[in-house]
Amino acid sequence: QQHHQQHHQQHHQQHHQQHQRQQHLRLFSLHADLNARDLLMVRTTDNATGNTTWTDTPLTNAARNGGCVILDGLDKLRSDALSSLALVMEHGWMALPDGTRLVAHDSFRVIGIGH
Repeated sequence: QQHHQQHHQQHHQQHHQQHQRQQHLRLFSLHADLNARDLLMVRTTDNATGNTTWTDTPLTNAARNGGCVILDGLDKLRSDALSSLALVMEHGWMALPDGTRLVAHDSFRVIGIGH
């Protein structure tokens, strides 16, 4: 019976790890109008106060929190956006449009799809 319990715990643990990995998978559909800034963060302005708010894109979110991002449409990116992507891939950090510097999480991964 102890063996059965261990097997059940192992199975539960593997399922939990699989589930965690699935949760950390993000899709980012790219398009030709995306510049380097748009690849990293989206800026919105509050109409009432005029304050600017920066929001992470799926790429930056994955770099900040770990996990995998699928970049769909890599072939459509402009050279400035490709350069900022290359920087984080090669050096593991990115200078964000809001003025901060982000060091990529250890489990940060990128899958690129293009044609």
